Amino acid sequence: DLDDPDSKANRLFFEDIQAWAEMADHLNIWTYTTNFRNFQSVVPNFHVWQNHFQVYADHNVHGMFPQGSYDSGAEFAQLRAYLFNKLMWDHTADAEAVMDEFIDLYYQEVAPFIREYIAMITERIRQEDTMIGCFDSGVWFDYETVEKAEALFRRAYEAVESDDVRFRLDRVYATVQYAALACPPRVTIADDRITLERPPSLSLEEYAENLKRLGVQRIVDFFPFDEFYEQIGNETPPRFKESSLLRLEDARNEVWIAPELEGSILRWRHKDRDVELLRGYETYGLDAGHWQEWVSTPGVLESAIANAYEVVETSDVSATLRAKMQDGLLLDKTVTLMPNGTLTVSLSVFNPTRTARTPNFKYHPEFYTQGDHQPAYWAQKDGEWTALTAELRPEVPAWGRLESAKGIERWLVALGEKQDVVILNDFEGDPIGQILMFFNIGEPYRQQANLEIIPEHTPLAPGERRTYVSNYRVIDGLPVLR
Repeated sequence: DLDDPDSKANRLFFEDIQAWAEMADHLNIWTYTTNFRNFQSVVPNFHVWQNHFQVYADHNVHGMFPQGSYDSGAEFAQLRAYLFNKLMWDHTADAEAVMDEFIDLYYQEVAPFIREYIAMITERIRQEDTMIGCFDSGVWFDYETVEKAEALFRRAYEAVESDDVRFRLDRVYATVQYAALACPPRVTIADDRITLERPPSLSLEEYAENLKRLGVQRIVDFFPFDEFYEQIGNETPPRFKESSLLRLEDARNEVWIAPELEGSILRWRHKDRDVELLRGYETYGLDAGHWQEWVSTPGVLESAIANAYEVVETSDVSATLRAKMQDGLLLDKTVTLMPNGTLTVSLSVFNPTRTARTPNFKYHPEFYTQGDHQPAYWAQKDGEWTALTAELRPEVPAWGRLESAKGIERWLVALGEKQDVVILNDFEGDPIGQILMFFNIGEPYRQQANLEIIPEHTPLAPGERRTYVSNYRVIDGLPVLR
């Protein structure tokens, strides 16, 4: 509920509207009702609006702009429009009764299945105990939820009697088909292998053609239909994928690497502190939590430099992997557990071509924030430590900043409720151009704090090699406070 004192997400807004209500007799509210990241995403938020409208009415709200999708084929577009118009006219109207009225009249013989489906996805999000934002990634709609929804719609189609109702059912079912296509994989780890499975689905091309048949003209907010292809990766997400799992371990650290999954470091467990610093083995395909090398081009959607790495050499405490980048350059990544407890990641880029090439990659670790706690970043220059996040308000859920690495000797991120899990990073070898800080604690699968290192983008001559060495240590407390 909007006025739930235990809701961290809503509490700040509720305090704001209380303050505004004390200053103004007439307030107008602009709210969002759909998912602007993708209008085909399922948004189970019908159960919150009765409370929201009542709270607004109790706090001098006389005008409303509930902004939804502007495509008639978007998820429950007609039902949402009907419900919000009714509640704006009379905030005391029974929202559930209004929805039942519309569902009965609009979906007719399949109305019971539509109600059952809405109840099912609402219960699923309640079980997840997470907030659905207006740019939600939809990762809660997992393999098992797709299976339940598919079974329900099979029964619904058996009950269809008219072409009009079938078309309306098709539009709702399209959102389930989107979830089947794009949902996070089911992850299984057994011995030295990790397996990813997604439910059966239409291909990306088949799904897009189906949307066009249903009259859908816009999927991604502000962008034309074709932007949808880029958003989903320009190809059908694989239904099945697996990788070997390299396990490095010593007395202080445990690290897992999946070479065939973009060379991802999926786990870093620090034994001395008994903390998980990377949770990709739990969250891979959901959102954040792994460590990859990413292409770094301003204004271009970032992604891993390669889909798979070749294993060159391994031991109990070290592994070397090789990837061929799209520009023909070769990247060797060596991950080593050092005797002093340091995790060292060396990236060596080589140009085997006959022309000069400019390397384009960066270190991209997504460390676990130890819950929905805002991290702190510090950097050391000329022996002095400077807080890089001092100006942030504690309630900010996501933030990022790019900084020149010139003069920075080392930097760190402090994690956890007390910011007492501290990862210290320094670099060696060829020059680093920039560092990038980013954190997001707004969603359970996005509790990440990045320590990104961007090498200088200068041409690499044919036959030339360039090597970057980055060291990571978990330390006890902030060195600036010692």
